[in-house]
Amino acid sequence: MSNDEPHLLGGGDRIVDHGRTIALAAAGAIPILGAAAAGALELAWPSRWQNRVERLLYRVQPLLDGINASALERDDVATAVALALRSAVVSTDDKITYLANAVANVAKHPDIWEHDTVVILMRTVDQLTATHFRVLDLLVDPTGWITRTGVLLDQQPGYDNLYRLTDDITRALQQAGIASGDTALVLGDLEALGLLNAVGFGAPEAGTPRPSPLSPELVTTLGHRVHLFVTAPTPDE
Repeated sequence: MSNDEPHLLGGGDRIVDHGRTIALAAAGAIPILGAAAAGALELAWPSRWQNRVERLLYRVQPLLDGINASALERDDVATAVALALRSAVVSTDDKITYLANAVANVAKHPDIWEHDTVVILMRTVDQLTATHFRVLDLLVDPTGWITRTGVLLDQQPGYDNLYRLTDDITRALQQAGIASGDTALVLGDLEALGLLNAVGFGAPEAGTPRPSPLSPELVTTLGHRVHLFVTAPTPDE
């Protein structure tokens, strides 16, 4: 990162050091690894963790253009930044974008994302991967997803087994040029975390019809909130 690039929250060096401290403290807190692991991981920091923290901070920066500086001093924003930094060190580049969106949403909308809500949602976000968010993005607004990607989904009202639904979602993601990962595992996770209604995604076999990807009742209220939380705020917000 060059010295000419903008810094978030009063100085890039200070906040990067804060992220580094969080990461090393987390490593030392793992019983199996302990302090020795923190020392070993210190060697990997410059090429791995520091880059991830910096990517998070620089992605947040343009999302906060025009926001009052005092907003960044609120407790809810400080909490969102700290939790996002901790998550960023073990996140892929794609997930870091979702973390940046969450921080920006908290800063811009204190009326929606108050402190306790931020803690609860960030804890959920920490457990998800970019693939989880992509699948959720498809299921929250399948019509909009079709418009954006040009990929059609099976619109039948139900499926006779879990595997067909999983295959259809996997195929749609792949046709859209999106890595799908293990879709069945991702759907099971989303259900277990309460983001999808309990329709048996986590079960080894299914014997009842499943909702189609266009079914409006598939995503729970919590699922919609998490999706909104990690969606990039529009420029005019």
